[in-house]
Amino acid sequence: MPFEPGHKLAPGGKRPGAGRKPDQFKRLFEQAAKKVVTAAAMEEIVRSVVDNARQGDTKAQALLFDRLLGKAVQPVTGEDGGPIAISVREVVVRLPGTPAEESEESEESDEADGA
Repeated sequence: MPFEPGHKLAPGGKRPGAGRKPDQFKRLFEQAAKKVVTAAAMEEIVRSVVDNARQGDTKAQALLFDRLLGKAVQPVTGEDGGPIAISVREVVVRLPGTPAEESEESEESDEADGA
């Protein structure tokens, strides 16, 4: 049963529409940047990054390569580059008074016969 409107655990907070809207900050930043950053300013920034990369700035180089070529794929491997080992463990909990599975009953009777 969902919480009644106005309850502190109801979706959206105490008041309807309360809280920061998704992507609100991002949208405001983009609007402000479009007003301030011109094509000439963007070109100047890119030239600056390229110049820094040519002078050996590794962060500028990484930025350019990541933007131009895409980020490098990171392999996911186990020890020594081999496959990832996955262990599965089954835990069985029986409540008192519940019957055991037949396979266990047959194993118990086999043990009793052999003793």
